Amino acid sequence: MVDEKNTQESREFAESIINTVREPLICLDQDLRVVAASRSFYQFFKVKPEETVGQLIYDLGNKQWDIPKLRELLETILPEKATFDDYEVEHDFTSIGRRTMLLNARQVVRGLGKERIILLAIEDTTERKRQGDLLIESEERFRRLFETANDGILLLDKREMKIRHANPAITAMLGYSNDECIGQEMKDIGILRDIGTCEEVIQMLNKVGVINYKDVSVQAKAGQVVDTDIYMVDRASLIQCNIRDISDSKQTEKKLRKSEDYLRTLVHTIPDLIWSKNKDGIYLSCNSIFERFFGAKEKDIIGKTDHFYVDQILADSFVENDRRAIAAMKPTRNEEWVTFADDGHRVLLETIKTPMYNDKGKLIGILGIGRDITARKQIEESLRTSQAKMQSILENIETGVVLVSPKMEILELNHKMHEWFPGIDVEQRPLCYQVFNNPPHEVGCESCPTWQTLRDGLIHESIRETHQTKGVRSYRIVSSPIFNESGEIVAVVEMVEDITERLSLESQLIQAQKMESIGRLAGGVAHDFNNMLSVILGYGQMIVGMTQPESPLHEYAQQIIAAGVRSTNVTRQLLAFARKQVILPKVLDLNETAEDMLKMLHRLIGEDINLVWLPASVWPVDIDPSQLDQILANLCVNARDAIDGVGKINIETGMKTFDEAYCSQHPGFIPGDFTLLSISDDGCGMDKDVQSKIFEPFFTTKELGKGTGLGLATVYGIVKQNNGFVNVYSEQGKGTTFRIYLPRHSDQENKSEKHKATTTIPRGQGEIVLVVEDEELLLKLTTKILHDFGYVVVTANSPKEAVNLFKGHAETIDLLLTDVIMPEMNGRDLANVLLNIDPNLKCLFMSGYASTVINDLGVLAEGMQFIQKPFSTNDLAAKVHEVMKSEQGKSAHMIN
Repeated sequence: MVDEKNTQESREFAESIINTVREPLICLDQDLRVVAASRSFYQFFKVKPEETVGQLIYDLGNKQWDIPKLRELLETILPEKATFDDYEVEHDFTSIGRRTMLLNARQVVRGLGKERIILLAIEDTTERKRQGDLLIESEERFRRLFETANDGILLLDKREMKIRHANPAITAMLGYSNDECIGQEMKDIGILRDIGTCEEVIQMLNKVGVINYKDVSVQAKAGQVVDTDIYMVDRASLIQCNIRDISDSKQTEKKLRKSEDYLRTLVHTIPDLIWSKNKDGIYLSCNSIFERFFGAKEKDIIGKTDHFYVDQILADSFVENDRRAIAAMKPTRNEEWVTFADDGHRVLLETIKTPMYNDKGKLIGILGIGRDITARKQIEESLRTSQAKMQSILENIETGVVLVSPKMEILELNHKMHEWFPGIDVEQRPLCYQVFNNPPHEVGCESCPTWQTLRDGLIHESIRETHQTKGVRSYRIVSSPIFNESGEIVAVVEMVEDITERLSLESQLIQAQKMESIGRLAGGVAHDFNNMLSVILGYGQMIVGMTQPESPLHEYAQQIIAAGVRSTNVTRQLLAFARKQVILPKVLDLNETAEDMLKMLHRLIGEDINLVWLPASVWPVDIDPSQLDQILANLCVNARDAIDGVGKINIETGMKTFDEAYCSQHPGFIPGDFTLLSISDDGCGMDKDVQSKIFEPFFTTKELGKGTGLGLATVYGIVKQNNGFVNVYSEQGKGTTFRIYLPRHSDQENKSEKHKATTTIPRGQGEIVLVVEDEELLLKLTTKILHDFGYVVVTANSPKEAVNLFKGHAETIDLLLTDVIMPEMNGRDLANVLLNIDPNLKCLFMSGYASTVINDLGVLAEGMQFIQKPFSTNDLAAKVHEVMKSEQGKSAHMIN
């Protein structure tokens, strides 16, 4: 009874308060259940009292009020402060949609020992916030229009017509800075010197609203005259003055008049019939050849129709052809037999009739052109059937076709050959061994199948490599002779097939199959060998236990055990390569694990080698710690052995994300988030042949007895067993970088990272980037990324080509993006050559080596802009934008 009485008192107390408030108000008891609500609450949120009173606030309206911010207010903030004002909350309500509310709360204790009452006032600010956002958006839109307008714009005060604001277009047009414009009259910057007084201008504006000054000459700061159209508009507190530069349009108008005169002369001297009609079929003009057809002069033809000059049937056919062209709204071709009125000869005319429209898109007539094709038709008819069949075959097959003369001249190319070798002019009869080779050959190739076919008249086949601007391509060529009636070879047909991708895929497949086969063999051998080692070690230990230490058998057994233990290390490495090693993975921080290994690694590599630890933020990985120890130890020992004397080894960590687009261009890469472990050295490096074999078991370049050939095979197996991948960058004399990518452990992801809004990568504004990269696939990918982000890209696959391109376009190129290590010249030397031409050029370097290794080699200066391969789409776009906005290039400097 007491609880009921207290509840009744609480309800009456709450109602006495909330019914005096106009805004939605709700009263809660200490258990956060609704005691009462104001009428405006029921009306605004469209609920009923019986659905509200007594309910937990979070359960109202099918849990519509279960709002995290509201929970924070009621359960955390309010108990501490007893009151809270203007707490903004946005929420989607099923009944009334998304609303923005200001919550004001008070915690009231009704006397000593009484329970607390919570008053929650709700102010709907949705519309007010929307109006504020619209105002901000409107102001921003006007500012952007003002700043980016092509026309010059001045805003003048109405008292003295002095300039209050000037946009960038007017300062660019007249050469005055913004500061030189502000506070001046227009005549002070060369505009409308005889405009009249301020009162006269304002009076005119009040009368007509807009004043238009056509074809006005204004004088720029440097003295040159600019032709303009000027508009003045009353904008309440200011006068807006728009100045449009019409210099180009005036020049265009003069050129147009000259062009019209030239065109009229051309029309009257051209050997084809040319005429024009209005939409009703009445002649508007014609040339002198057309006058011969009708047997009349142009002045007599104008204003007449076809029916005035030719018979009813022919005139009707002309009108019908006009109608079809107008209906099609595009040029239409017709073939018509006509007889010339001046001499009566009959010819077949090919006529093209094109609808003419004015600048508003309204049909105004039709233009006709007629050409005598009688002789051509007679020749074409005899060749049509055979030529159509041959052309259809040549232009639709995916095989390249080349017709070569006995002198090795190119007579014909089909579409596929033009696609592979663009720019070849068959009309010039170029020599095949000059245009199909880069650089061109001076004499024919002895191994060329066409050369052999010309010598013996037989069919020959070979696979040839050509060096083109798009890289090295492999082609399969089959050459067949063509004989005349006397049995002489008059030409050779080459059937050409591009097999570059096929050879590449075959090579990758063979390598993958070889590694898989070796892995199966290694795993099987290690498994069986382990079984035998168990027997050997077991019996050896039994012999040790059964013999006295001074016994020869005791010593022999110990030697057997020692050899067996050493053999288990070999089998363990074989199992690691075969990915059959028993492991106990755990989630770990790669930085912490690597730091624990540093002391041991220092002892392994010796005092002459400088070991540099360069950790960065990493994602957690799931791997057996002992496997990570194996990777670090094997790679550091290999790096040490590659260094002759004093050297340096860098261990770096980081995070990398690869998208589908990047992985599609880089075989072996996997899409996703990866933690990176990089080990770099400045040792002797490797050539391509050695790199292709380094992960094979028992392959080693070390002297006999100094290496088992299992170190890198073990690393390869461990990385593959943990669903990662490894990339190697190396050149002889330049050092080696191993980059190991281990997958991010998903269970340990930062939940807030998943919901964090994706950072928008700034887009380019048409800036021109010169990309220099000798790897064709990477050059293509980089070009596509930059093009998709709004940049104009100029490409070169060698430093020499880059220098030649830059000499012709130095004033337009904004950024050099170049590989660091290339044939002919490294990236630093290339940048210095281009900076001598344009000291303001900005430079960004890229390399598969770590930046620290590049600096150590002396190829790149400390502090220069650098991005490391492999990079993602967003990595490259963000870096290019950063360099574009940097101060680099504002003053001349060299990269020392």
